Amino acid sequence: MMSQLVTTNRSAANPDRYEVAGSVHLGQHSHSWSWWNRQQLRRHFALDTETEPIIGPRVPRLAMVSVSDGRQNYVLQPRQLPDFLMQHLPNQYQMICHNVAFDSWAMERDLTDLGAGMALDWLWSAVEEQRVHDTMLLAGLVSLAESDDDRLPSLADAVQQYCGYQLEKDTYRTRYAETIHQDWTKLDPGFFEYVVSDAIATYQLYVQLTREAKHIVEQAGASRQYGFLTEAIQVKAAIWPSPFKLIQSS
Repeated sequence: MMSQLVTTNRSAANPDRYEVAGSVHLGQHSHSWSWWNRQQLRRHFALDTETEPIIGPRVPRLAMVSVSDGRQNYVLQPRQLPDFLMQHLPNQYQMICHNVAFDSWAMERDLTDLGAGMALDWLWSAVEEQRVHDTMLLAGLVSLAESDDDRLPSLADAVQQYCGYQLEKDTYRTRYAETIHQDWTKLDPGFFEYVVSDAIATYQLYVQLTREAKHIVEQAGASRQYGFLTEAIQVKAAIWPSPFKLIQSS
């Protein structure tokens, strides 16, 4: 993954706004990204969370969020998450994660801490309405249908297999506690590039997996009542059997 940082400044007109922007190269393509400023995404979007390191059973604090609809790519501060969810989830949008059990409960802690009960209600409603997807689970279901292998791949492994390029997954992964409550203009640009790359890759992976899953379902004449290959049931089961189920594969 190659990258280029364009700007890291605070807006003079609005100090709460960060004019951070740049680009990342994934595979053969370059993707621009910037700070989210209430832009509306397309109907399907991927969301990735980065948190402080996981210590014991405690849900870790949210440090940074990224979103991508395949064309627009943004980074968000945790305080922006309620506005983002309220702008999109009530309008029948479809949210895609990789390891939704982790992302959903990281968001739940943050939304609870912020007193954003309505945004949290819409998150759980989207899960109940089968509008939240998980590329880790879907990759496992596709693999199970094709080769009787039910292992759940990491994002890097799944992207390598289905999208044909490599993700860098080690440099910044355990360092996001360093970014919490910090001035974003002073952060290492790699923090932004890492998180936005994951959202872009998750969206691209979903496109490839749904194409594979659609072919399998059509060949078998199977129902899509519960999503591709029962993915919707698997998403609910991953999130709700315990207050915080960690599947550390993202």
